[in-house]
Amino acid sequence: MTASTTIFRTEQAARYRAALAKHFSHKIAVRETETEAVFPFAAGTGRAEIVPEGLALFADADSEEERRGVEQVLESHLQRFAFREEFPPLVWSSAT
Repeated sequence: MTASTTIFRTEQAARYRAALAKHFSHKIAVRETETEAVFPFAAGTGRAEIVPEGLALFADADSEEERRGVEQVLESHLQRFAFREEFPPLVWSSAT
């Protein structure tokens, strides 16, 4: 199992968590709470969590290739929803 995480610094974390959950729920069974949404993709699991700094994204998968795919899906969709904000490239790091 391989995991990674990144943070998108924003004051709109709740809006983006909700947008991701609503979007992905059309195709997969999203689990969500007020502060977190979990996305069980075929390649691995993604998660978006509201944190004080903004929106934390997490990716877990069996292989690094699948994990990078989950990262790409989360990041590209978040970038679409956050089009009104400056969106720097996200830096993913290994999670423990």
